Amino acid sequence: MDGKEAIIKRIISDAEKKSKALIGSAEADAEERKKDANDWAEEYLKTQRELLKTETEEIVKRRLTVAELDVRKISLKARQDLIAAVYDSAYEKLCKIDKKDYLKLVEKLIVENAEEGDTVVLSCDKVLKPSDIEKLEVFSEKGLKVQPTGDFIGGIMLVGKNCDKNLTFKAVIEDMKDNLSFDLLNCLFGE
Repeated sequence: MDGKEAIIKRIISDAEKKSKALIGSAEADAEERKKDANDWAEEYLKTQRELLKTETEEIVKRRLTVAELDVRKISLKARQDLIAAVYDSAYEKLCKIDKKDYLKLVEKLIVENAEEGDTVVLSCDKVLKPSDIEKLEVFSEKGLKVQPTGDFIGGIMLVGKNCDKNLTFKAVIEDMKDNLSFDLLNCLFGE
């Protein structure tokens, strides 16, 4: 049995050598694959960080742009509100001028806009009376008529055969907005 045992020992020894060689080769292969996986993971992580950084920068840029637009909108709204307040204040001041200046302004509006036979409609604030209008030179020159009370405050309206003319203080100010806008912006905002 010595020969048999020697053969078995040799087979076992060869098997152990092969097994150690296979295990060594497998461990080396595993180490290589582990290194490759780690390298790939590091590269992937680096790429993802770069993408995240780029994406984050883009998000910040977009948010800044949106914020700047919001600031501009708020600023524009504030400016528009201020301009509207200026025109509202002008309207209120016009409605509160003394009767003498009020009549001069109305007379100028009538002279510049009335046509033969128009009816002058007075505002419901009753600053002027029909007799005030009837005393004006233009009243008799153009054969005007007077209606004592309209449904507006400040200024007059002219009702004619061909067309009506809204010469209320609100309408006069509204008509002047286009001409005054540039000067008003310059005065308020230095633009």
